[in-house]
Amino acid sequence: MTILQYHAQNTRQTIQSQCQLVHEDLGYRPIFVLTTALALMGIEASHGVLVTDLLHIGIPHRMKVPSRPYAEFHIWKPLEDPANLIEIDGIICTSPAATFAHLQPFMLFKETILLADRMTCRNDKLRVTSHDELVTFFDGKRISGAKSARRALRLSQPNTDSASEGLLRLGALESGLPNPKVNHNVVLPSAKNAWLDMAYEKYGVAMEFHGQQHEFQYEADTIRMNELAAVDWVTLIAWANTLHSEHRLRRYYNQVAAALHHAGARDFRRPPMDLWTLSDGRRNLGFPD
Repeated sequence: MTILQYHAQNTRQTIQSQCQLVHEDLGYRPIFVLTTALALMGIEASHGVLVTDLLHIGIPHRMKVPSRPYAEFHIWKPLEDPANLIEIDGIICTSPAATFAHLQPFMLFKETILLADRMTCRNDKLRVTSHDELVTFFDGKRISGAKSARRALRLSQPNTDSASEGLLRLGALESGLPNPKVNHNVVLPSAKNAWLDMAYEKYGVAMEFHGQQHEFQYEADTIRMNELAAVDWVTLIAWANTLHSEHRLRRYYNQVAAALHHAGARDFRRPPMDLWTLSDGRRNLGFPD
């Protein structure tokens, strides 16, 4: 079990026990929504999204509800449609796509992109939906936050492994770099597969984020990097302290740009731009034609 799988399981089990107690207290099975629905799927909400120590319960229209210190009730009309609901171990909550949509008014734009990445991640034990399902949920619907969601989904990348990788990729876009391919596979001379976090395949340049676990696998990482170098791949590594320092991050992206230029790429770097502007659908986020 990976670290991310362990955290997801712990998040899910903790919230399930709380929801079961609510069933007993209310005497009926409510619909859990927003961050509570996320937790039932094993997804931890980002800080600042609603009040996470409350259980969030949905109702489709205004009605009398019992007052409970542990719960907040939310009116949301799409709850009238059974297609927007799922059941997890006897607990009813909104579907992944409905949860994503319902959360829109409560989230910052970058958080929305990262949530879409997490919901459609590469690990099939953590992935809860597909990118297409998130996109099509908004077809023909008038939902608060739908415009922001559609724009966020233009920048989201399914098969991302972690939020840190997502942040590294989004920062690259903001800095003017082309959008890299996520989780690109390189078959090494040893016949092993090397999955690169983000890659510019045509130019043999990759970006990788190394989390805490890499501190204890230096030898294995070095062997892998040597094999990649032997087949002309330049792999640039970012760590947590890279992400947390504007100066280090700027230097890192400049190094990526220099590696691309050295590999033959030309006129590929756009002026720095914020994510909202980049998501307008009118820009080529790849290399120039």
